[in-house]
Amino acid sequence: MESILLSFGGEDPNNMTLRFLNLLIRCHFLENINLKVITGPAYIFHDELIMFINSVENRSIELIHNVKDNMHEIMLSSDIAIVSNGRTVYELAALGIPSISISANNREDSHNFSTIAGFFKLGLNSEVSDNDFIDTIVKILNYNKRLEIHKRSISLDLKNGKNRIKGLIEEVLTC
Repeated sequence: MESILLSFGGEDPNNMTLRFLNLLIRCHFLENINLKVITGPAYIFHDELIMFINSVENRSIELIHNVKDNMHEIMLSSDIAIVSNGRTVYELAALGIPSISISANNREDSHNFSTIAGFFKLGLNSEVSDNDFIDTIVKILNYNKRLEIHKRSISLDLKNGKNRIKGLIEEVLTC
């Protein structure tokens, strides 16, 4: 385990980024892990986040703001991801990156794909306790668990969706 990705979308109005980064920093068993924090163009807590990161000593924290073209490369260079329960979970599943999803709002919480992909879905941010989050971090650090999640998400074959649909259409047309 070398790297954890933390990303809560382009806006993150609840500042989940700072909350969960703070919890990761408090986990001393993660002190040798590189933390990659991605914020989006509408993230309004940028100054507060930078002040927090600057106050942290002896930790590797990489802040990446407003990713435009290489999000998949950042994902692929991460061992696990902690993200909001939106579209990002589909990208992570397609890449086979074991993940923890946390919903920013009720609409996101109604999405169940992260569970289908084998990810840990913690539920609504406001209802996720610090202890539940840390317990889930401990679970996902287990290599066999990460491998199980990787295999399950890859088995969904999300990268070939267009070809699967084309094949189904051709199958129906030849009947």
